Amino acid sequence: LLSLLLLPLFFGNKKIPVKKRVFFLLCLLWFVCLFLIEPLNAVMHAFDKPEMFAHRFSFVFSFLITVICCEQVLYIKKVSSKAICILLAGYLILFGVCRVLYLIVWNEEYNTNTLLAFVLNAVFFAAWFLVIRQIKKRKWDAVTYRVIMTFLVMAELGCNAALCMSRMEHELTKQDVYESWNVLEENTFQ
Repeated sequence: LLSLLLLPLFFGNKKIPVKKRVFFLLCLLWFVCLFLIEPLNAVMHAFDKPEMFAHRFSFVFSFLITVICCEQVLYIKKVSSKAICILLAGYLILFGVCRVLYLIVWNEEYNTNTLLAFVLNAVFFAAWFLVIRQIKKRKWDAVTYRVIMTFLVMAELGCNAALCMSRMEHELTKQDVYESWNVLEENTFQ
């Protein structure tokens, strides 16, 4: 979630040169096109249909977002609390709208777009907001920041992973797993 807070702040940061912001925006848009347009995806897979993992190059997209966020962290003290609050409210509204649209269009809940996920993500967004606010006010020393941020990242990863895994348990039965394993075993060892 920290990257979702820092990414828009990067593109709105007037201290970062426009050329750099445009370059990173074009890179992100290129990857979005690669994910959405099947012929481009095929080019990225050397015109071979990918098996099991449709977008094998997605780690580069994640790395690019991480680089952008690291650049923005250098300017975090200059970001106003009002901008972060507006961003936080915007994300919560977007998450809620996506949840409602998914329920209307598909008449079911998406794997991770549940009310519990909404509440957890709202709590983590608020926690990240408080950490960024404390960084701006210089209330803690560097070690305290690192410990709190590490704890937040681990808690966020753990909670979101638990949510995803709990939904997977409902979708997959043991019989499905055994059948998949038997098919894999037959195709592999013959």
